[in-house]
Amino acid sequence: VTFQNNPGTSGSAVDLRRCTGDNIIKNCTFKNNSGVEGAALCIDNSKVKIIGTTFSKNSANAGGAIYVSGNNELNISGCTFTGNKASFTGGAIYSDNAKVTISGTTNITDNTAKERGGAIYAQGSALYISDTTIENNKVTDTSVVQSHIVGSSLYQLSTGEHIKNKSLKKILV
Repeated sequence: VTFQNNPGTSGSAVDLRRCTGDNIIKNCTFKNNSGVEGAALCIDNSKVKIIGTTFSKNSANAGGAIYVSGNNELNISGCTFTGNKASFTGGAIYSDNAKVTISGTTNITDNTAKERGGAIYAQGSALYISDTTIENNKVTDTSVVQSHIVGSSLYQLSTGEHIKNKSLKKILV
């Protein structure tokens, strides 16, 4: 299934809020969607698995492709995120107070955020990354000053992150 050229606010293509059970998105394409929070997907208080899905050229204020907030469990496996943009934070993924697992040869490349987390912005979230390539992501506004490191690929504020068997390449600030 392809979700393309959908404008909107939160989750312009798909908005999942308070969904029960296991919600699975498999072998889909999200392309050229635009919005405020998560141009492709907005996830709130839901358990979601995303498998073998491509997110390309989506744009939003926060979470160019995916915006996840609230008491969530998000599992991403074997996906591709490329060319997504955020006007502020999280070029590909924005996470606030969620458990996010990224694995299974996922590629997160060439995404951009203006302020923080060219690839991923995580605040108050548990972030687990393995077998993932995070490459050529960037933050465009280098004047942003924080007491924390402003990450061109990954920005993690509080809680823990667990990263293994990964590739972080060509980090640009």
